Amino acid sequence: MKPAERLLKRKMSTEHQVLLHSDQGVQYSSAGYCNLLKEYNVIQSMSRAGNPRDNAVMESFWGRFKDTLRKHFRYWECDDLRSTIEQAIYYFNNERPVRKLKGKP
Repeated sequence: MKPAERLLKRKMSTEHQVLLHSDQGVQYSSAGYCNLLKEYNVIQSMSRAGNPRDNAVMESFWGRFKDTLRKHFRYWECDDLRSTIEQAIYYFNNERPVRKLKGKP
């Protein structure tokens, strides 16, 4: 079973629809991959070629989140990546100071 299929099978245990964001790589725009997403009722999010502003909010979020993982959680050294990501999500949403909010989370 491919990694994408394992992820989508886990999605079936939730009542919420999933939005999957990716770039326009060959693997993400292939008929097989797109059909797999349709089979699991997943919404595919993808920028138009050469236009990163299409998904600016998603690109901005992932850039900031990955920066948080790298700077504050040193994910590459952790033994339990899932727990580390959960801690990072909590930090990102509840503790991380935001300049626009005058240092409040």
